[in-house]
Amino acid sequence: MERVNVLIYPFLFMQKFIQYLESEKRSSPHTIVAYRSDLEEFERFISVAYELSNLAEVSQPMVRSWLASLLDQSRSVSTIHRKMASLQAYYRFLVKQGMIAVNPVKGISK
Repeated sequence: MERVNVLIYPFLFMQKFIQYLESEKRSSPHTIVAYRSDLEEFERFISVAYELSNLAEVSQPMVRSWLASLLDQSRSVSTIHRKMASLQAYYRFLVKQGMIAVNPVKGISK
């Protein structure tokens, strides 16, 4: 499969991921809303903190920085774990679909 420019279609990929959660994973509506919110929050952070909109350019240090910012905001441990689960699922999906080559979340523990 040919790689598609993630910069041009970032929201399309998020929508494909949400459709995957709904149809193939049969996730609950609550889970889908939470994952979408988490991913949108991560995208905002990456955009502001790193002036980056290309999901393929996200690196492990950027993900770690986001986690640190969540801790600085006094987010609960369970909330941070869910946000990481959302991000892990999303990046696994992107790799599996051939949309990115490297999963920046792989190896980061919750």
